[in-house]
Amino acid sequence: MGDPGEIDAAVRLLVELARTDRIDGIGCRASLAELADRHGPAGEGGPVHERSRWPRWFGYGNLQLEVCRCRVVEMMVVPVWHGQVLDHPAEGVGLSLLRPVLTAAGYTEPPTPKLRSQLLLDRESGGIRTSFVFGATADGFENGPLLDDPELVKVVSHAWHTCP
Repeated sequence: MGDPGEIDAAVRLLVELARTDRIDGIGCRASLAELADRHGPAGEGGPVHERSRWPRWFGYGNLQLEVCRCRVVEMMVVPVWHGQVLDHPAEGVGLSLLRPVLTAAGYTEPPTPKLRSQLLLDRESGGIRTSFVFGATADGFENGPLLDDPELVKVVSHAWHTCP
C-alpha cells in the first residue's frame, strides 16, 4: 500500500465522486470545451466503436471519458484496478472504508448480485447512474474465495444523452 497521505488524497477524490458524480469537475454532461478550459486538452484515444466516428474515448490521466459527437461526456470510467485515482495511489481501498460515505450518498446494493466475484453499490441521481464496483473474490473468479473486505476495482458513471 502507498503513502497514507496519498491514499487519503485518492479517497477524498472518491468521496467527491460519490457525492457529486464528478472528480475535480470532470464527469458526465461536462463539455470537452469546459474541461479543456479548466484542465487543458484531454488526451484522445479514438472511436469507441470500430465502425463509427462517435462516440470517442478521451481522458485525463487514468480517467476514461466516452464523449458523444456534440462533445459532451456521456460516460466516465475510473479504473482503480491500476492502483491509482488520477495521480494518487489507491491500492487497497476497501468497501469498509467507502461504505459509510456511499450509503450516506444514497448508494445501494442490488438485491440479487449478478456476479459473485463483484459487489456493486450504485445510485441514479438526475439521470446519471454511478456504480462503485468492488472485487469480492481473492482471484477475481466466480468460484474464488470471498474477501473479508472487497477492494474497489472501478467506478463507472453514465448519463443518458441523445445528441441534437
